[in-house]
Amino acid sequence: MRWAPDRIIFVAFDLLYLDGVNLRPAPLLERREKLLGLVGPARGAIQYSHHVHGGGADFYAAVDPHGP
Repeated sequence: MRWAPDRIIFVAFDLLYLDGVNLRPAPLLERREKLLGLVGPARGAIQYSHHVHGGGADFYAAVDPHGP
């Protein structure tokens, strides 16, 4: 992601439907793989949100003191 205060940017982190197919029953990582295939590592108005594997609580504890 990049900073662009003069633009609205949609950061996508999950894909629930594709071509009329409900993807919600599929595993999250499978849905995210499909999402990455659609938007790619784009720098446009729609951007893919990368994720952290495991240790989510530790990650948030480390970044929380830095604020929003």
